[in-house]
Parts: sequence; C-alpha cells; structure tokens
Amino acid sequence: MDIRDLTPDDAKALLNAKYIVAPHIDQIPDPQLRCQMSDWSVNSGPEVPIRALQHILGVERDGELGPVTLAALAQRDPKDINNRLATYRIAFLYDIVKANPRLAKFQRGWINRAKSFLLA
Repeated sequence: MDIRDLTPDDAKALLNAKYIVAPHIDQIPDPQLRCQMSDWSVNSGPEVPIRALQHILGVERDGELGPVTLAALAQRDPKDINNRLATYRIAFLYDIVKANPRLAKFQRGWINRAKSFLLA
C-alpha cells in the first residue's frame, strides 16, 4: 500500500499497531505514562522510550517492554516514573540537538511537548 493512499483512520491504525501495540506500550497500566510512552515511541521509535524507562526502573536496558520491566513498573509510583521519564526525555532532546545542531530549530517544540507530560 502506498502511504499516499492511507486514510486518516488507516494511518492511526498503522501507528497504533507499530508504535504502541507491537512494543507492548499498550500494557502500561497508568494512562498518563502510557500516553507519554506512546508519544515518544511515535516520535523516536519504541526502543528509545522503553530503554529510558528501563534505565529509570533499574532493569536491563534491552529495549523490550516485557514481563521484567512491567513487573518493576508495577512496584513504583506511576506519577514519579512519569515525571522522571519526562525529565529524561528533555535531557535526551538536548543531547540530540547537541549531536546534530541542524535540529535546533525543532528543540523548543520538542521540549515543550516533553514538558507537557510533567505532572504537578
């Protein structure tokens, strides 16, 4: 199928299948954390936010959202993990622009998007 032939519903289904269901992000019980992980997955590929989450949880960073990562997540405060992930994401974005200064024009928007997931 040619991407130009996708309907908006087809595009949503494709994004959901590839970036949320296949990497098991849909299995994250907390809706705010699931939303942030989904957003970052669509923007950077699923392994990036999964490895970041695994780093925060202190489990093996294999890029797979499997039973070990989900079990570790279940033992932690979702709000705390969500905010740590957003902070990690902001640092990641600064590193991306540092490595490739041509992306600086996108930095403010990306960081504002990451900040929008912070919970008070």
